[in-house]
Amino acid sequence: MGATVTEVELKRGVFGLVIENEHLAVTVLPDKGADIISIVHKASGFDPMWKSPWGLRRPGLIATAPNSSVAWHEAYPGGWQELFPNGGTASEINGVSLPYHGEASVSGWDWEILPDGVRLYVRLVRSPFVLERTMRLSDDKPELTVEGRAENKGRVPLPYMWVHHPAFGPPFLDGTCVIETNATKVLVDPDSKDDTIEPGSTHDWPIIQTKNGPLDASVIPGEDTPHGLMVFIGEFADQRAWYAIHNQGDGSRVEFSWDRAGFPYAWLWEELHAHTYGMMYGEVYTMAIEPATSWPGGLNHIMETTGTHRVIEPGEVITNKLTVALSKG
Repeated sequence: MGATVTEVELKRGVFGLVIENEHLAVTVLPDKGADIISIVHKASGFDPMWKSPWGLRRPGLIATAPNSSVAWHEAYPGGWQELFPNGGTASEINGVSLPYHGEASVSGWDWEILPDGVRLYVRLVRSPFVLERTMRLSDDKPELTVEGRAENKGRVPLPYMWVHHPAFGPPFLDGTCVIETNATKVLVDPDSKDDTIEPGSTHDWPIIQTKNGPLDASVIPGEDTPHGLMVFIGEFADQRAWYAIHNQGDGSRVEFSWDRAGFPYAWLWEELHAHTYGMMYGEVYTMAIEPATSWPGGLNHIMETTGTHRVIEPGEVITNKLTVALSKG
């Protein structure tokens, strides 16, 4: 039966696209990185995506940030971002500053409506990439497919990284949630600032050996237990890499799957009322598991440490695909 795509005006004058069929309703912000701010399971009404306390803001509304990290967070509505060609700390490549979490996540994207979804696309400015994302809804189940395409329009080879950054939050996320995955290893940033975990160490999923004893990373602490974590998972057991967050209280579940050749790693970030400084102030309860080409974060940092960055040649096209399935049992 296909899908419908409706142009809508959200609060504060923010423009959105709603892609929906009988199973899912997905809301996208073309003017802000093509962010996916909600994925609603229509049979039950649950939406796993986190919504930031400061909410939606018109792109470019605030122009007082002292750096690209603060600017990015000021405009962060929650939801799901696409980080390209940089993710994490701002980096400098070929004499050009690539902002925190990449130019693609703060750019305006164009779009084309398809019978079963939408194709979004953007030409970046600070690097010569054309990035595309085609989003399709399944006819027969609550499943979203996201197909990515990047092309180097320049005449020189360029390093890049590619990360999908879906953040999950209440009421879906709570202390009954567990992480399920076929990842077998946990990797720690060689320059990790977490003084409880050995920098550069590797652990068998899901147990992380810390100075305070074993930590089971598959268990999500509730809102009464402040907790922070930034590690990376990998060495997925099968060609189809996957993870799920399962709420054992109400049976709701979100699952991401992809070809591990496209994204050999996933970033595991938890901000569960852990940080009391800006811009979190102890208020934020969210986490993300982020399919990624590379780790840890910041393209320059990756090139200097793990060497897991990738290079795209002049005229080369790179593609990948993710599938997101929602269920409630």
